[in-house]
Amino acid sequence: MKIGLCAWSFTGAHREANREIDPHTPEGLTRLAQDNQLASVEFASGSLADLSDADLAAFKDRLGGLDLFLDTGGHNYAEDISPLRDAIEVAHRAGAKAVRTTVSNMVEGNRIERGAVGMRAYLDALVEPFQRVMPLAENYGIPVGIENHQDLCSWELLDLSERVGSPQLGVTMDVGNAFAVGEHPLDFAERILPILKHVHIKDYTVHPTPAGYRLKRCPIGHGVVDWPAIIALFDAGAPQVQGCIELGASVARHIRLLEEEWWATFAERPLASTIKAIRTLHQAAKDPDDWQTPHEREESADARVTYELAQFEKSVAYVKGNLCAAPFSSSAACWGPWRWPPAPSAVTCSKRASPPNSSPSSRSPPAITCTIRWHCWAPPGRPTDGPAARPPPPGTASSRAPSCSRVASTCSASPLRAGSAPSPRWAAWR
Repeated sequence: MKIGLCAWSFTGAHREANREIDPHTPEGLTRLAQDNQLASVEFASGSLADLSDADLAAFKDRLGGLDLFLDTGGHNYAEDISPLRDAIEVAHRAGAKAVRTTVSNMVEGNRIERGAVGMRAYLDALVEPFQRVMPLAENYGIPVGIENHQDLCSWELLDLSERVGSPQLGVTMDVGNAFAVGEHPLDFAERILPILKHVHIKDYTVHPTPAGYRLKRCPIGHGVVDWPAIIALFDAGAPQVQGCIELGASVARHIRLLEEEWWATFAERPLASTIKAIRTLHQAAKDPDDWQTPHEREESADARVTYELAQFEKSVAYVKGNLCAAPFSSSAACWGPWRWPPAPSAVTCSKRASPPNSSPSSRSPPAITCTIRWHCWAPPGRPTDGPAARPPPPGTASSRAPSCSRVASTCSASPLRAGSAPSPRWAAWR
């Protein structure tokens, strides 16, 4: 999966602290993504809406090969669908890969004020407005993904998409947010995979309360989500879909799923799936008193910036070290096209397990032998001789094939067009 950066990982603290890079602006976010060799940026469509064609073309040039995703913010589209229509138009002009949207301002799975009948009516009222606007997205070829913004469960998103009936309408899955409606992310992902349009890479630490759990933002890979498993699922079932790192809200989210009335607006669901989600939260529980962020403690702007950037840097390190390594990712282009790390074009593995009649205590882990052929690519204009044509540095191959105990590699080079990357075919032992 190609992974980029979403503006909502950050707050206005960077502007308040007079920092040189403000990731709440398209320019600042682009620079941060480029500096960290990520693959895309995601920010509000309104940031580009008023640009002239010349200014928009100049911004697209500054992206330097980054893919673009746009966001509409939260709206009640039953009352006014125009923000989504406007975002689709901007996405078309800007060459965005997809539009992410939300359909409410509800969070924490808390829909109690609307009640069960009110929630059904709310969702029913969204169908016709979406049917009016989605032909525009179909004409432009712009996917629209409704995010699970701690408001809707996977079954409701599937039902809404089916009733609208547009192949361009689907889901932007916020991975961590699945827990906020009492679902396990893997189960949620499996259900919506056929209509997945985009992914928000979000993680949480879990802090128990008498009513349920508080979910607190944290670096990717430092929380409750099983990232290798879910990225493998995305790569296998929706290899064309990209993700963006979106660190959580600046305030902890209190999910009151141990209270009976919290469930009253949701339809009945499989008990085993619900138990799986609650068990995972229970097993991941940390200090119940350590749930406040620096933003909630009203610390200085500098302290908040330091907190946000530290979480971002740890997230990038985890993503590059764990989610972009073969054979766990079927896409080698986890970072931007101006970088040219060697990408495995073929992997063959075999394993030798312990004899079946040996005792469990005497069995050793399977011995893995891999042979990897590397294909290295260079950005346009870079010569294909020199470093790009040399074998990977010592340790590179083994670090990119963490399942393997012995690795052999060869390397050749050829230029690719801007924004392109190899499409590896895999025969990998997992």
